[in-house]
Amino acid sequence: MGLEERIQQRTIDGTTYEVTPLTFGVGHKALLRFIKIAGPLLSAALEGKEGGYENAAASIFKVLPAVLTEEDIAYFSREFGLRTRYQDGSKWVPLVAENQEIHFAGRYSAFFGWMRFCIEVNFGGFFGDLMRQGSAAVSLQGETKAA
Repeated sequence: MGLEERIQQRTIDGTTYEVTPLTFGVGHKALLRFIKIAGPLLSAALEGKEGGYENAAASIFKVLPAVLTEEDIAYFSREFGLRTRYQDGSKWVPLVAENQEIHFAGRYSAFFGWMRFCIEVNFGGFFGDLMRQGSAAVSLQGETKAA
């Protein structure tokens, strides 16, 4: 299956975006960079979940500034932007850096919604497989202990 068959569309805040997955040469580097950010955030959320949603969210925001840098945001914006276009009326506009400046001005929720969509397009399968394999390993470990 080529990249064209893996293009996905989603409407976010009234705008339709079309995202093409990263090529492997860029994608594996982006995945590693994302894991370095997401790992501590997930850990903080799990540690904070005992106190409910608010405590988990507070735990995430406590860790977030230490793991997410301006350089990370610029990196993902650039790489995902090169592979995204959005619909403006009847035309499709590439979401390259100079178009992001105006398109996302004052629309930070839409910006992070687009970033989340790009992460799902590129890494969603990886994390889904990882979770399934982890669940299978835990089940197998439980069966081994019971035997």
